[in-house]
Amino acid sequence: MDGTHLDLRFADVLRTYRTTARLSQRELADRAGLSVGAVRDLEQGRRRTPRRSTARRLGAALGLPAPSSADPGAARRFVLRVLGPLELRVGGRPVRLGPPRQRAVLGLLALNPNTLVHREEIIDRLWARAAPATAVHLVQAYVSRLRGLLLPDAPPERRRSVLESTGASYRLRIRADGLDLLRFGRLTEQARTAAGAGNHQLAGERYEAALRLWRGTPLADVDLLRGSAPVATLVEQRVAAAIRYAEAAARTGRHQPVPQLRLLADAEPLHEALHARLMLALAGGGQQAAALRVYGEISARLSDQLGLTPGPELTDARLRVLRGAADPPPPG
Repeated sequence: MDGTHLDLRFADVLRTYRTTARLSQRELADRAGLSVGAVRDLEQGRRRTPRRSTARRLGAALGLPAPSSADPGAARRFVLRVLGPLELRVGGRPVRLGPPRQRAVLGLLALNPNTLVHREEIIDRLWARAAPATAVHLVQAYVSRLRGLLLPDAPPERRRSVLESTGASYRLRIRADGLDLLRFGRLTEQARTAAGAGNHQLAGERYEAALRLWRGTPLADVDLLRGSAPVATLVEQRVAAAIRYAEAAARTGRHQPVPQLRLLADAEPLHEALHARLMLALAGGGQQAAALRVYGEISARLSDQLGLTPGPELTDARLRVLRGAADPPPPG
């Protein structure tokens, strides 16, 4: 919680941990001995770099272990971000990741954290059908260099334990606080559990925190992984989280996440369930005309590009909008 363990903006880190701890801003402020305004300013990014003492008090209030000065490696821990352009930070500082194929190796391993990835899969992704005779040696060299980037001050055995080699496979060992993909998965699982228990407010908070981790298309700057199955799966998981977030918001009367839904709808112009949820959110906020425009636009795209008519989710959403039975606006 001191800012060196995570590469997210402090505002996002604080909000994520607070919602995970099921605390309101006032409850966190009381526990940390701060004003509600101070916590609010930090979460809204108006104060981007809190004093170290403030960060420690917040960490203690959230039940996080304090960084130990006896741990010389604490300030050199690495954090990876894949929910957007690929980023590596060590000790809070960005690290250059080298040539495209080396970046792709790290990206592929990060998309499959704590899982063995066979060398042949890596080679297929890096060179497709034109792999050179030296492909194995090149992959080994990329892995060796990445170990040095991830843990620049660690001894060789420690480097190999984080990016390990097992037979002809490699595995990136990493915890949730070191990879946004794992944090996203943890938060969405908590959200699903809360929704299943009928706690839609908590579910909405978890989905909101999960969606804040995203900065764009996964590994958007790694061309060699564009269109890969893991990337496509992650995109669909983001859409599903946004839809469920909107559903949770509708159940609790909270402000509907129209901007988030519209952003994703622009990126997924043929996704019927996503556009249906956007329609209901717009209509719930009193924008029935805008909701019907969304229906008309996606109907035209489905017809022009796929030769299809709207499916049941879209047609049901349209009927609900016309009948005034869409999501209600927030109270007050």
